[in-house]
Amino acid sequence: MAIEPVPIENLKASLEEIKGYDGVIGYILRNSTSAAIDLKDPSKLIEYAILSSPSLDAGEELSEIFNLGDIKHIIIDGEKIKVLSLAFGENKISIFLEKMLI
Repeated sequence: MAIEPVPIENLKASLEEIKGYDGVIGYILRNSTSAAIDLKDPSKLIEYAILSSPSLDAGEELSEIFNLGDIKHIIIDGEKIKVLSLAFGENKISIFLEKMLI
């Protein structure tokens, strides 16, 4: 069963809503023809873009090596931030979150 493409406008609207939640630093939405980046601290743009880009690729490579099946999303849990990267059809999304200590 094929997944129907999600219009990028719908994804952007959802990400704008998510960005308003406490602890959300921002997001990167990209596909083969465009990219949308919205971060609360634009000075971190290059760092987060570098972090975001290879995360799903690394998950896919590890999945192949260890025969894990299709990777739908990956979570990076760092010392200061968390990153959720996922794919919707040709769209790749990374959402950056502050690390909440409990």
